[in-house]
Amino acid sequence: MLSDVYLALVGKDYNYLTVVIEGEKAIEKFVQNNRNQRIIQLNEQIYLAHDIKVLFDNTKKTTRYYRDAAFVLPLLENLQKDLDQLILVAPLIPTPARMRKAFQENPRAILEKVRDVSSAAFDKGDEWIPILFNDFGDLKVGYQHRVKILQQLDCLYTIETENMEVSNVSQVRQAFMKVLYWEDWLGLKQYYGTFKLFSDRFEYAGTQANTDKLLELKFPFREITSMHFGFFSLTIKMGEEEHQFSIGSFNMRPWKLSKLLQKAARVGK
Repeated sequence: MLSDVYLALVGKDYNYLTVVIEGEKAIEKFVQNNRNQRIIQLNEQIYLAHDIKVLFDNTKKTTRYYRDAAFVLPLLENLQKDLDQLILVAPLIPTPARMRKAFQENPRAILEKVRDVSSAAFDKGDEWIPILFNDFGDLKVGYQHRVKILQQLDCLYTIETENMEVSNVSQVRQAFMKVLYWEDWLGLKQYYGTFKLFSDRFEYAGTQANTDKLLELKFPFREITSMHFGFFSLTIKMGEEEHQFSIGSFNMRPWKLSKLLQKAARVGK
């Protein structure tokens, strides 16, 4: 077993995407930490967490979910046989177009450490997501960082693999795409990514211009000492550290963004 949780592309042309939790212990942990989920048995070895939403197509306002047993079971049976384990899956979604195209062209161009699922585990840390796909009849697994899955493959992935809990994405108040972040006043070390406003925190995930280096930042409201707005930038100060983002990338007038952030901060207290 390489992992407890995978992304998996299924269907002849990688048309559908799901999350797979493999093995009895991992499934038990998921059920314990998500007690409100309704679990449906599809056959002796395959279960469906009927109500969870852990995958989202980042290019669409709404994501379609497939739960009907007659439709999803034929797509999952070969996957389960290859894993040779009890599996619990999330409702399937249509694979985001950019992800599907990338896998159809060459999965190895976007994944690292591609190997057979029977190979020894390769631990790259919790932020690196194992992705299952069919390679000319053989089940393979490769790795990609969850930030790049969002930024380059348009897929938002919201299960916390360490504790098997589903993130509450309903807390997201607004997301801003292609936001510029910089680490110093000269504009060096610039990152382009997604700035998300939650009811209790800000989150930023991006890739560095020219180097593809990854960056993730989280700002709980209770730790923010001040917010300053100018014509070109939003500055969030935490202790002695300041983090600056391009105000133009938010596609919103500074005063309107200020009201939105301040309202969320009041809710988050």
